[in-house]
Amino acid sequence: MRKLKRSIIEIALAFSYILINQSNATGEILESSNANIEKWQKIAAKDIQRAQEIIKEAHPASLDYSNQDFHNWLYAGYEKALIYAQKSKSKDQAWAALNFYTTGFMDEHLRVWRDSPNTVDLHWVGWNMEYRNEKFLVVSAAEKWPKELPKIGDEVVSCDGLAIIDYLKRDIAPFVDRRVGLTNTLNKLAKYITEEQPKNTLWNSSRSINCEFKTPAGSRKTLEMHWEKKSNNQEIKNSIIPRKGIRQIEPHIYWIHISNFMLDAKDHLDFEALLNKIRMLSSADAVVLDTRGNSGGNSLIGTRLIYALLKESMPAQENSTALWRISSQAKATLESHRHSAMQTEGSDGFVYKFLSDLIESMKLASIRGENFVEQISTSIEKDENSAKNTRPFKGKIVLITDSNCGSSCLNFVDEVMQIPGTLHVGNTTSADTRYTDVATVALPSGAKLWVPLKVWIGRRRQDNIPYVPEIAFDGDLNDTNALQAWILDSILPHAKAIGMP
Repeated sequence: MRKLKRSIIEIALAFSYILINQSNATGEILESSNANIEKWQKIAAKDIQRAQEIIKEAHPASLDYSNQDFHNWLYAGYEKALIYAQKSKSKDQAWAALNFYTTGFMDEHLRVWRDSPNTVDLHWVGWNMEYRNEKFLVVSAAEKWPKELPKIGDEVVSCDGLAIIDYLKRDIAPFVDRRVGLTNTLNKLAKYITEEQPKNTLWNSSRSINCEFKTPAGSRKTLEMHWEKKSNNQEIKNSIIPRKGIRQIEPHIYWIHISNFMLDAKDHLDFEALLNKIRMLSSADAVVLDTRGNSGGNSLIGTRLIYALLKESMPAQENSTALWRISSQAKATLESHRHSAMQTEGSDGFVYKFLSDLIESMKLASIRGENFVEQISTSIEKDENSAKNTRPFKGKIVLITDSNCGSSCLNFVDEVMQIPGTLHVGNTTSADTRYTDVATVALPSGAKLWVPLKVWIGRRRQDNIPYVPEIAFDGDLNDTNALQAWILDSILPHAKAIGMP
């Protein structure tokens, strides 16, 4: 009996020991969890605070008190973003809190990004959509899927009982891009409904449960969404970016791919060769300027391309002035660009000379205690290569844009649309603000911030207003063969030569 009692006591003590240890372990887990949450809250707050400091230091609008929207968000948006920071419980939410602040400025040139491994698993629902003709349409679907998928061409009406546009505005836009009036933005946001975006996470998961579709015939159906990891044989539709170059598609008709305005050393040589070919198009009947995939870069590249085509008949640039805010970020950025230009084109290069003159002007203005320096006007006419063929092109010009066209691509469109007779076709462009030319600055977490350094005064194009083509292309703009056939059959016969009434 005594042994039995001892056993019972020993069991009770052992059980108590287990309970105590479990209690301690639970406490340690909770303490660890709370510490982790507090860590991400601090990270989010520090990033937001540093972002505001950089914007105050370097952004031209921080000294322009007539821009009330900017200043209201600079401070009121900051307080709202800090509330999100205080609620952050994970790395993803800390990131979303930072994005909430930067997207409030409604400026593609003021945003953040972070590096992340490309090995992250990507989950999707087996189909994708795009915004076309004021509808969200299914544009691609997996060949095999465990659940029924919508058909290509079906309209996506709603997901989880909420109209797509309302879904985007409420759950996605505040943490990605709030300019929901732009086609480019809507396509960017729509991807979050069908694909996870591990590099740019939201505050809450956007995994939809079911979506309603409308067929071209008008019938409706609701399908359950099945999420799974994308495998190598499941193609997710992406835009096709044509390679820069020129080719003759019919006698005296030339197609010029202008897919980007960013050049490395090899691209520079290729671009100079391209300019030489463009200078020889004086007797061509028509030139198609295809900017598909071009999201910007160096505006001087676009200007040089137009001048190579038009020579001395190039229209005068619009009467606007570019002012650079003088800051440590601007100085460091221009020096970095000049170093890159030296590596790309050498000290005799057009871009290198332009940057050297600008840096010297900024130094002198800084010594005088000024806040801004005016950008030196570019004299393309002094480009030595431009004199190789003095006869300007006088034929038809067709300009193609897609919804990616932003920043320097938009500057290129500004210049091309000043050419009398230019016919703009394709898709509506993206848009930007008067604030351009960015510095990349690291935040405490390692995330990177883009902050604009320059402001255009008197720019004809208004903030966040896109270019709408005179004739829209209803098909898939990625299908180059279909696009070229459309240009040849339906566009060029109605286009007019430069300067013709």
